[in-house]
Amino acid sequence: MIAYIALGGILGTLARYVLQGALQTRGGAFPTGTLAINLAGSFLIGFIMRFATGSTVVTPSCAAA
Repeated sequence: MIAYIALGGILGTLARYVLQGALQTRGGAFPTGTLAINLAGSFLIGFIMRFATGSTVVTPSCAAA
């Protein structure tokens, strides 16, 4: 479980870095890259939770941990 959390943190950090560099030049002072990756991450987490709770992929004992 800790490995999944670490992997998510690494992927989120790298995605934020790439998007921030790509979008900051056009966004001015507002951190558009950070906003974009936070929105994308929220939708991804929502999709994963919906998938996990709507199927038998994640058991209740695993989801509570």
